Amino acid sequence: MDEYPLLSVKGLRVEINIGEDSYPVVKDVSFSVYENECLCIVGESGCGKTLTSLSVLKLFPSHSIRKTSGAINFKGLRIDRFSEKDMTRVRGKQISMIFQEPMTSLNPVFTIGEQISETIAEHLKTDWKETKKRTLDIMDRVGIPEPERLFYAYPHELSGGLRQRAMIGMALSCNPSLLIADEPTTALDVTIQWQILELLKELQKGNMSTIIITHNLGLVSEIGNRALIMYLGEIIEEAEVKNIFTNPLHPYTQGLINSIPSNPINLGKKRLVPIKGNVPGISEKITGCVFHYRCDRVMDICKRVIPPEIRQEGSMVRCHLYGKI
Repeated sequence: MDEYPLLSVKGLRVEINIGEDSYPVVKDVSFSVYENECLCIVGESGCGKTLTSLSVLKLFPSHSIRKTSGAINFKGLRIDRFSEKDMTRVRGKQISMIFQEPMTSLNPVFTIGEQISETIAEHLKTDWKETKKRTLDIMDRVGIPEPERLFYAYPHELSGGLRQRAMIGMALSCNPSLLIADEPTTALDVTIQWQILELLKELQKGNMSTIIITHNLGLVSEIGNRALIMYLGEIIEEAEVKNIFTNPLHPYTQGLINSIPSNPINLGKKRLVPIKGNVPGISEKITGCVFHYRCDRVMDICKRVIPPEIRQEGSMVRCHLYGKI
């Protein structure tokens, strides 16, 4: 792994304003992504995964959500200080994103070809002939059949799998250094999920780093190099993917793995082992460990003291079960 990361996020904190109150939804998150690495950010819905990725591109969904602290460096530059004009040059060309819902992310009044072409023309400044040629090549590369015909198709005329391939095509059209994929297989049937997974694995063979946002641990095991486990806006475990599955440290990570039907731990059992309860709302005040309300191994100290980062054998975990206070 290279000494210097391609992307470095330090102390990221994001808050949401509701009325006159402000609530943290991403809390002092730090991580790095290296060249040719696939980093997976894993957790249940509402844990801050998507907002963390949107922070990298300064794409917050509303004025009520804002980054309040932290530094984001890409190729040695503080892109969190970039103006909107400068960020426009980064988005799509150097860092691209596959959004979670292609039907709502694609513009319904423009054809698939027009939407992919727009990114190429904007960043590469090519003429129409070259732009269309590149667009057709990209459509073929991501497995869209009959590119010449579907170039003129509208999003509603395509299946969910083809819309997702079109989104991937848009993201790859300018050969970015970093691709962020937010739940790339959500809402797709199992066969299409496998096809998209195979496509992402094939793309990894190129000179591109990837951040995968997901709750699907099966996807993580197939494609990831390193994983961050997020819960309630915090990174509570970080490890190589193989260690996440062979030696999960945090009780939350263990619970996620025990909930996988194909997990060897569950073979022969009639019922899965679910994680009790739900992710707390952002307005709920929690002292100590953010997971202690749902943890089967909770201790008294967990309810009072925030666990420190404990690093062992290349992994990081925030849990009172490890180390000493």
